[in-house]
Amino acid sequence: MRLAVNLSTAPFVNRLPQWLVLACLLAAALGLTTWNVARTIHGVLESHSVEAERTALKAERRDLEQRVAVLEKKLSAVDLAPLESRAAAANDVLAQKALSWSILLERLEELLPWNAALESVRTSVGRDGTRLSFDVRATSQAEALSFIDALEASDCFQDVYPTGERKNVQHEIEMTLEALHDPWCGDAPDLPAGVTLRGAGRVRGGRRG
Repeated sequence: MRLAVNLSTAPFVNRLPQWLVLACLLAAALGLTTWNVARTIHGVLESHSVEAERTALKAERRDLEQRVAVLEKKLSAVDLAPLESRAAAANDVLAQKALSWSILLERLEELLPWNAALESVRTSVGRDGTRLSFDVRATSQAEALSFIDALEASDCFQDVYPTGERKNVQHEIEMTLEALHDPWCGDAPDLPAGVTLRGAGRVRGGRRG
């Protein structure tokens, strides 16, 4: 028996390259799809995590607001007037005890020019500390101003300024000065908690009229 094959009527076509391209495209499509699915799942999980953290922060904020409201209510119910009154009384007592006439006059004598004289000294204890008012007699206005400069340069006197000036029959300058006296000269002692010295921490300086 003899078999005759005519290749011209059924030609052979090699489709392997097309199948390989299709396989590569299919693999790429599957890879991209898998990557997109993974990214979507990751985004959903991260969104849930952020939302949970946000909810926790909101709850914590509400808790803090409630605690602040409770504390403010407690503070508003506290009467601070007696405490302020006791602190003011303690400040007055400390300021009065701090005034030593011997030390004050010694300090003024050290700063007073040799050709000037101190006529009188008056003191008063107020909210800003020990306020001094004194009359000075000098041979010239320059000597009186020199005394003011010496007071302003001292750590023991602050806010120095003249309130009056006149000439007497001897043509001398009579000047009235006011100043704030710091008994500790800037080095305040240790005080109990809640007690402060009035006038402490003032900026040193003076005013001239």
